[in-house]
This record gives sequence, C-alpha cells and structure tokens, in this order.
Amino acid sequence: MIKDKEIVKLNRSDFLFFAMDSLITSLTQLITLRFKEQHDVDEIKQALRHLMSLYPRFRSVVQPTFFSYGIKAIEKDDRRVDILFNEAFRVKKNISLDSEQYRNLRRDMLNEPFSLEMSFPIRFCYLPDDPRPVLLISLHHIAGDGMSWFHFTHSLLAFLNGKNVSEVPMDDPDVTQALIDDSFYKIPFQFFKSCKRFAIDIIRSKGEKIIRPSSKPADFYGPVNSYYHIINYDIPLILSKSRELGCSVTVLFMASLARAIIKKTDKKKGNVIGMLVSFDLRPYFNKNKPILGNFVRAFMIKIHEKYFNEPLEIIEQIKKQLKEFQNQIKSKEILVPWILDCLYMLMGKKQYSRAISTARKKGLYPITCQVSNLGNLDSLNTHGESAKLCEAIATVPVYGMFMTITGLDGKFISNFSYPEAEFSEAEIIDYVNCFEKELGHYINPGY
Repeated sequence: MIKDKEIVKLNRSDFLFFAMDSLITSLTQLITLRFKEQHDVDEIKQALRHLMSLYPRFRSVVQPTFFSYGIKAIEKDDRRVDILFNEAFRVKKNISLDSEQYRNLRRDMLNEPFSLEMSFPIRFCYLPDDPRPVLLISLHHIAGDGMSWFHFTHSLLAFLNGKNVSEVPMDDPDVTQALIDDSFYKIPFQFFKSCKRFAIDIIRSKGEKIIRPSSKPADFYGPVNSYYHIINYDIPLILSKSRELGCSVTVLFMASLARAIIKKTDKKKGNVIGMLVSFDLRPYFNKNKPILGNFVRAFMIKIHEKYFNEPLEIIEQIKKQLKEFQNQIKSKEILVPWILDCLYMLMGKKQYSRAISTARKKGLYPITCQVSNLGNLDSLNTHGESAKLCEAIATVPVYGMFMTITGLDGKFISNFSYPEAEFSEAEIIDYVNCFEKELGHYINPGY
C-alpha cells in the first residue's frame, strides 16, 4: 500500500497526459451523471467531500522528483484538502438542460485547464434545478482512466444510498506485471515474439494511407467540443442483432462508424480507416490488480479499402484484429512497444512535448477515429433506491473524432468529441446521423 506522503512515479500514460498539458487546453474526461431523483446541494457536496477523503489519487498534486515528476497525495486531515475541494466544487443554478447555456458549460469544463501542481485533478459542477439534476465531473486523465471514474461513481451512489464506502489506496502505477511473465526465463522468448510482431506490423503498414475524416485537418491542438445522441435502438435489440451477426456490441458499433466514415469521406484522402481502441490491462495482472490510474493499451484496427463495400467483411476484419490484439496481451507480446514508450520518457517533459507537437505538424501518427464502448452501466443503479442515474455519459478529447458509448436503463448513448478546428457541430451531427443510419442497416434486414 502506498502512503499519502510517498511520491508515486508516473507511468508512461501518466507522463504522456502530463506532457500534453503544455500543448492543449486540457486533457480531461468530462463525466455527465444525471440523477433520477432530486438531491439538494448540501447532500451532493457532503458526499463528494467524504469521497475525497477516501480517494487519495484524486486529492493528489504533481510534484517534481530528482529526474522527473510524480504524484503525491495530500493527507486527508491536511487543511488544504478543504480549501482545494471548495475550489473544485461549483454549483450552477437556473440552467435548463436543453439550453445553449448548458451546452456551453459542458464545453467550457471540457477545455478548462488544470494546474496539476496546485489543485486537485478533479472538479465538480452541480446543476440542482432540473427535476433530474446533473452532476458534471471533470477528471484530468493523469488521475485515471475510464475504469477509475466508473469506480468513483459506484462509490458516490453507494454513499448516497447510505452505504459505507471503503478507502481506495493509491495503486502502484507500474504495468510491468501485465506485460512480463512471472517466469523470468520466458522473457527472452517474449521479447523475440514481440520483435517479430513489431516487424510484421511495420511491413503490413507499407503503402497504407490513413483516412482522416475532417475536410480541413489541423496540424495543431486547440479547443474541443462534444455532441451526444441517444441511439434509437434499445439495448436488447442491439444485443440480439450482434449475437445474430456473431460479434460483440463494440464490433457492431465500430463497423457502423466505419461505414459512416466511408460514406462521408473522400476516398482520395487515403486507403485505410484506422480506428484506435483501448484494452484494459487490469485483467492481466496476476495479483494486486490496480483500481485507479491509467492501465490501458491502445491498438489500431485497420479496415482496408478493398472491404469498404462489404459490410459483413468489415465486421469480420474488426473481430479478427480485436482478437489478435487481445491474444498479444494475453501472451505478453507487446514488450517492444512498451520499451520504446519507456525510452521516450527519458526525453523529459519539455522535449517529449516538443516531439508530440512536431509529430502532429508532420502528420506522423494519423488516426481516423477512436472508439470506446464502456458497455451497459446498469450496475451503477444496484446500490439502493435513494440515488439512481438515468444517464451516465463519458466525454474524452483525443483531438480527432472520438466516439464513446455508454448504456443505461435500456438505452445506449453515443457521445462524439471533436476538435473545433477540424469539425463544425453540423458536420459532427451529420456523422452521428450517418452512424445511426449504418447501424440501422446492420440491425434491419436487407443491408
């Protein structure tokens, strides 16, 4: 167990998010929680303040170490906790959830910079006046990934339902256990297989040109916005159709988005759709599985132009590659990319940030889009009747088109975040409508 006074080193993902802070407005996850019942301001504020005493990772600040940076939790009885929490908790009254004011508030929170050395990596904004009030949670990505806010939300709902919530100590951010076999004699074989896989991927990528869906791709980072949409097909229907097609719901959503991009994008821009998708590494820890932090690994699913007019083959290609990447993690064949990531960290924050900016300008790491399906979140509503959610929406800016999907109360909600320099809201709405249409073609006969 890591104590509050200890400085926890940054892993590769933590370091990347910290380095990006000098290039972009904010690398935050904006979580929208909408309650089924009304809760007064004091109830929500007291619940969140109590949870801050139980989540040291969320009451941490970034501190320099001799060679790099680390995260240090402020002790729970330190008076700075109250001061910084009061700064982090806000209330906005008389805001209608279908108003431009509400949409601007969400946009502003998504872009609001953090001072990670002097403030908590989490902020709250409560809108109490709607019959179904909203709590907006802005969580800087250095504090944790999607599973981290999901765990925090579980604790919030449990506490509001009168249950005791246990403290969640800071986890060791090291991901080595998930990447290297416990039997050290196997490591050379892992390294050899990883080198072979890495070389194969490079050979495969020759001649590929990744399609970027924007009509005006930018070579810089700027403000982002988001648009969310309730999918018109309910969860049971989508589950039933995905089983009929022999794929997961995630694959069905990815295929639908790929088809939308094919329909909306000029084919002269490239010959491959590159969809970034993340795998959670926690299940691959043999012991002491971490809870809070950044423990994901991203892979790119590629759909080549020869499959663009074959909807079922697109599903098969996505299924095949997702399985392939999952097997690579299971057999611990991603050692080489991990080593390269660690070497990049030796550049230091300033040079690392400069390298990221240069790569952006030169288009060295283009992606078409990113997809994350958090699945059915009905487990959030199992803590009691006093506090339940009717919506839980995740928004993450990745400075490209990023579709996140969450399911709750029998419906899926898609959320598209996008850089304002590359897309207008009208263009994103057009993509969303096209995505919904392509999903309908998969669900209904005759596509």
